[in-house]
Amino acid sequence: MRSFDLRDLLGSPREDILSVALDVDPRKPEHQTTPPAWRIWLRDAFRDLAGSLPDERRAAVEEQTREILRFVEQDRPKGRGLAMFAGPDLWRVFVLPGPLRNHVAFGRPDVLPLLWAMDEYEPYAILR
Repeated sequence: MRSFDLRDLLGSPREDILSVALDVDPRKPEHQTTPPAWRIWLRDAFRDLAGSLPDERRAAVEEQTREILRFVEQDRPKGRGLAMFAGPDLWRVFVLPGPLRNHVAFGRPDVLPLLWAMDEYEPYAILR
């Protein structure tokens, strides 16, 4: 992960970003089905989010959700965690070695799940 991407998102004043964090761990039995459980959760979360927004914001979210769903259906994520940020002229995908807690938000970029994962899975070394 390139840190400047995260800093750009963290400092962004934009309020039109769809933020997604997913546990896509292929080792979990619920993710070995077709479709995997995370994809079902994602579709339901997008539907609930769109239903909670005013009409003028709903159209933007629905376009972004179609792009994200198209992306994850074409290429199954390779890591155990997936964070995505989508908006007009913005597309950022972070594939992580550890799972994330499933989360969807619209507005300012919600980087908290990504920051949590970076802290939780911080690299370390063991010396003898």
